[in-house]
Amino acid sequence: MKQKKRFRFIQHRVVLLRLTDRILLFLFLFLSSLLLLYGIGNFQEFTSENLLLILSLTVFSAILLIIFSLISIFEYIAFFLYMFLNKKIIKVSFLIHIVIILLFLILSLITAITTRAIILLSAGL
Repeated sequence: MKQKKRFRFIQHRVVLLRLTDRILLFLFLFLSSLLLLYGIGNFQEFTSENLLLILSLTVFSAILLIIFSLISIFEYIAFFLYMFLNKKIIKVSFLIHIVIILLFLILSLITAITTRAIILLSAGL
């Protein structure tokens, strides 16, 4: 009976990890598309209000990506500790996921700081 409970716990953790990975992927693609739209908007000479709206959405999505990246890193660390304490095999793909999540975190931090600086400079500060 105990093995069934352990198996259910592992299944729920994997589902939670998959869900957060999909949220991270969606937010990263949304952030990338907003940055592409901003670049195209500068080239096509969008109005300044539209560009500020795109930049504001970019900052908001970058902050969400930072939050979910931190949550996902915490989940992977907890999962590693669970697997290590129960002497289970740790897959290399989990380590690759952590590296990708750290890359998302760094890129979103750079994007949030840069876009916020652009917003402040465009306001005349």
